[in-house]
Amino acid sequence: MAVVIDEAFFGSLVGLETKEDLSNADIAWFVVGYDRDNSKWTLNPRKVVFSDLVSSVKALTGGVALPRHEFEAQLRVKLAATYPQHPLVRNIE
Repeated sequence: MAVVIDEAFFGSLVGLETKEDLSNADIAWFVVGYDRDNSKWTLNPRKVVFSDLVSSVKALTGGVALPRHEFEAQLRVKLAATYPQHPLVRNIE
């Protein structure tokens, strides 16, 4: 199985055990990043990580989710840094 995942989400996986070779793995994680060049964003490959299914499930379910209001507040702060006039920025807590 192949999964494309951004580097921020990949960084949040808790305790993902990796395999050295694809022949020992069930999942290939294709980690990508977003790069900004002037006003254009591009999606660029960062790395490929191999893991087994059991470790992947544990890593995906091992994190603690933020409460919705905290998550949305963090998004608004990041949005304000790039687009200060955006209508959603008005509600920064």
